[in-house]
Amino acid sequence: MSVWRRVLGWVRRADESPADARSEPERAETQATAEQPSDDDAERLLEKIGSTPGLAVSDEALSAACDSLVRRGREARAIDLLRRAHATRADWSQGAWVLARMLLARGDDQEADSLLGWVERDRELGHEALLARAEIAERAGEDALALARYERVLATDLGNARARSRAERLRRSALEPRGVGATLLAGDGALARGRYRIVRELGRGGAGTVFAAEDVQTTRTVALKIYHSVRSRPERERLLAEARVAASLEHPGVVRILDLDETLGSIAMELLARGSVKSVLAEQSSPERLFGLARSFAEALAFVHAAGVVHRDLKPSNLLLRDDGRVVVTDFGVARRAGEVPPEAEGTLAYMAPEQREAKPVSPRADVFSMGRILLELSDSMRLPDASIARMREVALRMSRPVADDRPASALEVVSLLQRC
Repeated sequence: MSVWRRVLGWVRRADESPADARSEPERAETQATAEQPSDDDAERLLEKIGSTPGLAVSDEALSAACDSLVRRGREARAIDLLRRAHATRADWSQGAWVLARMLLARGDDQEADSLLGWVERDRELGHEALLARAEIAERAGEDALALARYERVLATDLGNARARSRAERLRRSALEPRGVGATLLAGDGALARGRYRIVRELGRGGAGTVFAAEDVQTTRTVALKIYHSVRSRPERERLLAEARVAASLEHPGVVRILDLDETLGSIAMELLARGSVKSVLAEQSSPERLFGLARSFAEALAFVHAAGVVHRDLKPSNLLLRDDGRVVVTDFGVARRAGEVPPEAEGTLAYMAPEQREAKPVSPRADVFSMGRILLELSDSMRLPDASIARMREVALRMSRPVADDRPASALEVVSLLQRC
């Protein structure tokens, strides 16, 4: 019997005694073995959890099952099975916590917040769930709610540095002038001199908020990104990297930078109003459209790699769309030159290559991994099987292999592989 099948056996009904479970030596052997479960084994465990309400499951078995599906590009399937399991096990805080973290990694804040509201009542997981909910509220612009949640975290964990720094920033922000354009009143840059008039908010992320704004000199509408803060050196470096790296890459698949105001921490970019690849994942797109997205994405990234740049934060929300459907890469805030050694792991965990999580020297293969994960999500968005999409999925699986040397060396090689699909 395989090691993973013993892990599958490491579940028991709530009314069974520990003696009915596997022996300690068997547990030690399972923990010490690096063998990975197959897709079928991982799915079978998650299905069993959902169909057997009285079944108890270890953290190790649950994490291994989810990690197995995620590693093989089947994150959407893992989320679906966890949703079904949670629907039949309303008291299952462990599963709700795992599901919420997977949703957060995909940017699904609303559903994650609903799950975390329930997990918050759990004695062991409640503290982390509350911190995550505070960050969700902050991203949504609900500063008062976010501050209240951070203060609740600090009430039981005064030494929590993340909650303390975020709460202090929100308190300072509450004392600053409010209203459209208020953030542009100070400083001496072009933005502060009144060149741009904010029209509406387009989106909000961890680093900053993006507005549609009118350039009063040209009457052109632009995308204006205002960083939440540029007080610290890392925040300032990210601002400069996002503007200068993209500005040095002139290609239809790279967002055009129009203006930079270092004093206010703001960047003016071309406005791409068609949305992002993230919106495509929720649609029933044709195979032709998905292939068009994949190829234009690969061509843009190949240009970036040929210039010696590695993006390092590729994800669906960072891939915008032109009117003709071509992909445009944006947000170069953590981009670095190939071969550099970063001070820490940077990027979005759900799309981050294993070597990037370990802060190893920067390589285009890390971007290839992220791109592979995105292409797998696009192929999973197809409701019906299609032979061409199956071939694209094979390429994406090759791109998202855990060992860097087993992947294509750069996006240029990916372009060639997709042309043969």
